[in-house]
Amino acid sequence: MICSLLSLFLTVFLSGILHDNFGLPSLSIPSLLVILVTYKFLEISTGSNTFELGLAPQLPLVPEVISSYFSCLGAIFFLPRPEVGLILFACWLVESRMIVVYSITGYLCGFLSALLLIGMPEGTMLIELGLNWILCGIALGCVFFIPSVSSIGVVALGASFATFASFTYRAWMDVDHDVLPPIAIGFNVVVPILIYAMRKRMRATYVFGTPFFVGSPEQNYRQFWLYKARFPDWGLPSVHPPFVGERLVTQGFDGELTHQGDYEYGLDFEVVDEAGQSHGGDGSLLDNFYTFNTPVLAPDHATVVTTVNNIPDREIGSQNLSQNWVNLVILYLDSGSYTALCHLRKGSIIVEQGERVEPGQTLATCGNSGRSPVPHLHLQLQYGASIGAASIPFRLRHYLKRNGSRHEYIYQGVPDEGARVEPAVFDDAVEAFFDDIPAKTFVYEVNQGDHSWKETIHCEVNEAGEYVMWSERFRARLKAVIHDHVFYMQEFEGNRRSVLCWFWLGLSRVPFVSDRRVQWSDSASTHPLLHLPGKILMDLWTPLGRDPHLRISGDIRLGGKLGERRLQVSTTLESKVGNWMFRQSRPCHVEVSLDANEWVVQGRVKLARGEIQFRRTGVESLFD
Repeated sequence: MICSLLSLFLTVFLSGILHDNFGLPSLSIPSLLVILVTYKFLEISTGSNTFELGLAPQLPLVPEVISSYFSCLGAIFFLPRPEVGLILFACWLVESRMIVVYSITGYLCGFLSALLLIGMPEGTMLIELGLNWILCGIALGCVFFIPSVSSIGVVALGASFATFASFTYRAWMDVDHDVLPPIAIGFNVVVPILIYAMRKRMRATYVFGTPFFVGSPEQNYRQFWLYKARFPDWGLPSVHPPFVGERLVTQGFDGELTHQGDYEYGLDFEVVDEAGQSHGGDGSLLDNFYTFNTPVLAPDHATVVTTVNNIPDREIGSQNLSQNWVNLVILYLDSGSYTALCHLRKGSIIVEQGERVEPGQTLATCGNSGRSPVPHLHLQLQYGASIGAASIPFRLRHYLKRNGSRHEYIYQGVPDEGARVEPAVFDDAVEAFFDDIPAKTFVYEVNQGDHSWKETIHCEVNEAGEYVMWSERFRARLKAVIHDHVFYMQEFEGNRRSVLCWFWLGLSRVPFVSDRRVQWSDSASTHPLLHLPGKILMDLWTPLGRDPHLRISGDIRLGGKLGERRLQVSTTLESKVGNWMFRQSRPCHVEVSLDANEWVVQGRVKLARGEIQFRRTGVESLFD
């Protein structure tokens, strides 16, 4: 009882210290400390400190190193017996194949390190070392780091350190394995050290820490790479384009002219005509240039920090090298970054230091002051408020990139040099289809070939403001959310025969833009669409590369007959996964039609073989 209470309070104490100050887990450090204290207490109070460690014989016809692996699994429950380990191994196979793979990986890496450091371990020494190797393999390979080939290197490093720490502790404290049972001292020392050290890297390139824990290692892995695919630049500061209309990016990040060194992360914008010309007439006057005197807008919610408004504009072709940046406005964004808008027209700045500005608010007009041979707008985010501070990486948010006759909507990205971009203009008429989905029961009639059935979809809004939809017939569940003028479907769970599956793919991402020229792209996990063998193979194979997602491209049409408003969303699906891995035929195209008052009213899904159609047949309010 005393040991249990001590372990409880020690867990609360150490968890608070480690998490609040270092962001580290306490692992089993509290239990380990209680075991060591109990060992010394028994030695002092009774004169005896011997623990009875009943090692079972190894499995018949199985080499000792393999049988010991299962005994090490049993040691997790303080029962170092191979049959206990076999039971745990079977449970892991059902719940998480990645845990099995990385437990074996940790054991093998540790065993090789032991051969190099101390020779062939045997008996209880092998059990204790193996326990630490397995725990290090799981923790470093697929729990605190995203599973990958690179994480295997971290496992090898951790297992080697654990060998050194565990063996050294036994020798240093002169504690025999027959006196103290196998303990995870190497695991509890090494794992926090490696986690903390890896978090101190300037940039994660190969080994990625797990940013969120949504479930099993497989689920964490899929969620991580799906977020990387859907939001490749999440975590970086971003701003709206600070202009109206289309602009040409005349110099991008790492541009050859002036975007080098501390000023690598900058974007220059100019107005050009369809022929690519930046001016009319002979181009000798400032007024000949389309960019000159165009409005410059606030790129986000911010506070004005610095303004310079009195430097004359230069003649075409000349530059003010002693005052490179002016005229300019420097803003402190609510997100915590500073941004500079440079080469503004003399006397055009209409905001003052300390003033609050909103996205899209006019700040000034574009000029040709400072180091500017021709009128253009320079945008950069920077470390501080001083003029000429070093730039930092950032992204543009909500813009359209011209691609032939179409425009690609980009939620967040960096336009390439030479790209034509313009701000995305959001339409309240499109948002009206999504921003107030009624809490109702929707009944759909589904037809696939000769088969047809009815499915009831329930919809409600949870406490987080998310739409939650579920189907009792197929035990399917889907969440959706509106964020920053975009409708997003989140991960789908359940049987793919449910219409919720097609909602998920057909409406995975819908920006509230009504321009028919606009198309967008998104990604979705293939995992819910695969049969069981395909899911198992995917779980085992994907850590060697990347999770192969469904690539989604969509467009939108707003219209309808007289007296009704309809929204048509079309998406095309592409996948690198073989058709044989899908539970049914692979989906290729989804069309969804929405009503302004009743949300999804009908849809059509084209499969690699066949077609599915669904339409709403009745609506029943939950509040009647």
